[in-house]
Amino acid sequence: MRDRPLPQPLPAAANYGDGTVDIDWLKTVTRSGQQQQYNLAAQGGEGKTTFYVSGGYFKQQASTIGADLTRISTLVKVENNPSPKLNISLSLQPTYTKENGPLSNGSQFGNPILGAFFLRPTQNPYNSDGTLNISTATKDFQSVFNPLYIAANNIHNLGTFSGIGNAQARYNILDNLKFTTKMGIQYQNPERIAIR
Repeated sequence: MRDRPLPQPLPAAANYGDGTVDIDWLKTVTRSGQQQQYNLAAQGGEGKTTFYVSGGYFKQQASTIGADLTRISTLVKVENNPSPKLNISLSLQPTYTKENGPLSNGSQFGNPILGAFFLRPTQNPYNSDGTLNISTATKDFQSVFNPLYIAANNIHNLGTFSGIGNAQARYNILDNLKFTTKMGIQYQNPERIAIR
């Protein structure tokens, strides 16, 4: 399940007229990070019941290729007053987080930043037809793999669904004496996906 776009070929300026290549690998495996965040909320009620609902979407793209974070969160609160002395409230907060990350300690310098310091500027990340170069010939990637290919195909995802629920009941016995009972539950289900 690939959800990362393949890196685009370098501009023609990277190929010099004499057939040689001069690649800035650190610049090739890094980018300008971007962040998006959207939130929406609504509240209302009628009579003895009120509610509050909110939702949020957050996406952050790291400055290293192949690394990003997405989070979808919601919050639902409902409150009811069956009688002047009794108040009941309930809240639910489910959240889903998905994190894509580059290899941190994989073999053959799988991390793009680490690999960039061991690759020669004459190693072309692309073949003549625009596909990613994964040749292991002496002049290409003999010991350190192409980090662009690793970032596009060696997928390491961590998806986590978590939910927090709270319920509360409060009863006013007297003006200055209240009885409150609370109950809470937390659920978390992480799932790691690795595709090589």
